[in-house]
Amino acid sequence: MEPTQLLQRIYAIILLHITSTHCSWNDYIEAVSKATFQEAADFYLYSNETEPIPVTDRPPFDLLENITCSTSVELPEIPYVPVPTQFPCTPFTLQEPATSVHTLTPNDIKVVGAIGDSLTAANGAGAQMILGCLREYRGLSFSIGGDESYRRGVITLPNILREYNSNLLGFSTGISSRDAEQSYFNVGHPGDIARDIKYQAQRLVDRIKAHKDVDFENDWKIVTILIGGNDLCYYCTDKNLYTAESYIEYIRDALDVLKAELPRTFVNLVSVLKVPEIAKLVKPKCDLVHCGFCRCAKFGDDQDELLQLLSDYQTMTNELIESGRYDTSDDFTVVVQPFLEQTSMPYDENGEPDYSYFAPDCFHFSDKGHRDAAISLWNNMYEPVGTKARDWSPGATITCPDTAKPYFYTYKNSDPYYQFPTQQPISTTTGTTTTASGGDGNSGGNTDCPPDNSEEIILTAVIVSLVTFVVLVVIFTTLAVYCRQVGKKEAIAMQAKSNNLHM
Repeated sequence: MEPTQLLQRIYAIILLHITSTHCSWNDYIEAVSKATFQEAADFYLYSNETEPIPVTDRPPFDLLENITCSTSVELPEIPYVPVPTQFPCTPFTLQEPATSVHTLTPNDIKVVGAIGDSLTAANGAGAQMILGCLREYRGLSFSIGGDESYRRGVITLPNILREYNSNLLGFSTGISSRDAEQSYFNVGHPGDIARDIKYQAQRLVDRIKAHKDVDFENDWKIVTILIGGNDLCYYCTDKNLYTAESYIEYIRDALDVLKAELPRTFVNLVSVLKVPEIAKLVKPKCDLVHCGFCRCAKFGDDQDELLQLLSDYQTMTNELIESGRYDTSDDFTVVVQPFLEQTSMPYDENGEPDYSYFAPDCFHFSDKGHRDAAISLWNNMYEPVGTKARDWSPGATITCPDTAKPYFYTYKNSDPYYQFPTQQPISTTTGTTTTASGGDGNSGGNTDCPPDNSEEIILTAVIVSLVTFVVLVVIFTTLAVYCRQVGKKEAIAMQAKSNNLHM
């Protein structure tokens, strides 16, 4: 076995059994010790150019067999703790609910849904270690997450909407896969490309139709789509598959499904982000991840070709929507939200890339990245077509609706001569959000303001984080020492056995 193959096997077995099977720490140690034993034997035999010596006194190392899990434990991580914040806008109620998609307000939205890839699934959003990036923190997703509330520090599109309508349905919570119940109407799936979203659209329609608390024909819905990052990451592997023409065909097919089967819907079509920007993240771990998951964007032969493809994706997306194909009725529309089109790498005060916006894998958004994406998406929705921001401003605050004209902008109502209905808010309320589940809309406790003991909560979280870190250091140090000792003992034993064979 070559050294590189050995390292791959060690990494694979730890990855598989930590992230997928939830083994106990004894199982991790056993797995690594088996690999270490085989490593010692292989290296010894290779260096002495002898015939392979059968391993008879220890079970042979196998990637998928001979490892069992006894105690179910979660991968330890420093806990994610959101910082409480105040909602800056004053919620309101209008005299009449919307009868047209071109006069929608936050109060009118009853259902949220999302289509996309791992950015919609929020891989790694709450992770502190790179293995945590395999987890889907759907409750933190900028477009569909519903963990906690805005005032408790989780800023997502649904949590902003819940400040206006506490009975919102469809948002995801917690850490879950696409098909878990708590994902609700988040059908985004890690690794998906534009070719997959037609099927995601149909899956979303079916889920909304089947939900007992959704008035399918009458409830107003917001669906957010973000797709194309993986297409750009893989384009150099099959340039015929990832053409701009193919990309826009897949987008059109998905939107056609939604238009035909999902009434009373406002679709946010988020422009594909500037994937080549990840090349500016140059830590060794970043290179390792990018080589495995987005090689074309960082290590491809023709970066100019990639940038042109990105531009073509964005241009053809705008042309499709501006054609009016999805503005033929008053109960459905699609609006391109371009806040990612020109978004470049954020930098810290030292002029270095600000890694705090990224998960530990240097690819996905962190919770901070999702927060700013949610704010930028919301602000785009309140900017007329033609004047929408095409990049985000790190640390920006949300735009508060003008209560005299609190409508989400569409292609039709962005016309300066569009006649909005004349009505004034009949009441304003203090923002009341609930801990309602994304699936059932049942209200929980009032969360108007951060709890009085918020400082105590943060202090406790810091202490827990430090203790967790110390425990992890001790565990992995012990593991490393143990593995070295086992490997040394086994290597000595193998050498003795070999000497006996040569005598």
